[in-house]
Amino acid sequence: MMIKNISAICFDVGGTLKATIKNPEGNSAGVKALQLMLGINETIEDFQQKLRLREKTYRRWCKRSLIELDEGRIWSEFLLPDYPTEFVKEHALTLNQMWRASRNNDMLPDAVETIRKLKERGYRLAIISNTTSSIETPRMLAENGITDCFETIILSCVFGRRKPHPSLFLQAARALNTPPQSCAYIGDFIARDLIGAKQAGFGEVGIINIKGYEIDEFDPKSVVGYYAKTKSEASAYVIDAIHHGLNANIIHPSGICGPFDFGRGNLTSLVIDYMNNHLRIGTEGGYDFVDVRDVSNGILACVDKGKPGECYILSNEYYSVKTILDTLYDITQKKKVRIYLPYHLMKYTSIFAEYAYKLM
Repeated sequence: MMIKNISAICFDVGGTLKATIKNPEGNSAGVKALQLMLGINETIEDFQQKLRLREKTYRRWCKRSLIELDEGRIWSEFLLPDYPTEFVKEHALTLNQMWRASRNNDMLPDAVETIRKLKERGYRLAIISNTTSSIETPRMLAENGITDCFETIILSCVFGRRKPHPSLFLQAARALNTPPQSCAYIGDFIARDLIGAKQAGFGEVGIINIKGYEIDEFDPKSVVGYYAKTKSEASAYVIDAIHHGLNANIIHPSGICGPFDFGRGNLTSLVIDYMNNHLRIGTEGGYDFVDVRDVSNGILACVDKGKPGECYILSNEYYSVKTILDTLYDITQKKKVRIYLPYHLMKYTSIFAEYAYKLM
């Protein structure tokens, strides 16, 4: 049996199909091999610390820019900028695997069987993953005999962008020849997976929390806008307090709607603008709405049954702006909105539209 309206499922890798657990001994062996290959005489600890600091610098840069470089550029521009560029680029794949020797590449129990069952049921499958290795995921799939289950594999270091940029999700949908609203995404990290998939218009998003891997990282630098940044920062403070003994949970509702919305949330504002004839042009994209009464019940359920330290998403269903406005037209028979523009164009046209409305 297939999920209603969903014909394709895309998967994250780390934290979803495999646990992101590091083996310190493996890392030491890899660092030793790196030193031998490069002819480095400094202590393992000093060399390892230097590479870790440089890797953090790269990660901060790519999280801000949402650009991912390939192995050659990562190693020649960030990790080993003081070594001959051509040599580093030529051996970048080997250097990268030595450095990443501590990473776990074993798929989770039942993951292989789940993938095969989904394929048997007719779902089209894909991978969308943030990674600095172009070979680990293909190798993992090949070792488990499920390469043929996936029609496309989108790796950030190959594609050139990283989640939550929606272009990765849209590319996967195009490769699957499936509308985004008929795609689902399964991941483990809200800021990367939920936001990116929803911005791309995916119909469903599932966030899982596997044993041995907890969603305990909230980085204000990885999200856009003051609201998102301050919310991420507040969540990080709560998670830190949980690690120090606080009995708490974090609730993540999607777009809240419902009665008594005196603060005029997104849906309420959209309805009011339409009813007042202030909407001539709509924007592509949409919202995932949840009723405020369901949010209240979810919070109470979390208090009664939630596991301390867990994060819970309270969501419902994705609706495009066009679907919402068409429904309002059917109910009210007011002027129908027929033109829809991408969001980045709407930011510029809205300035002129506001001025035009004042002249009407």
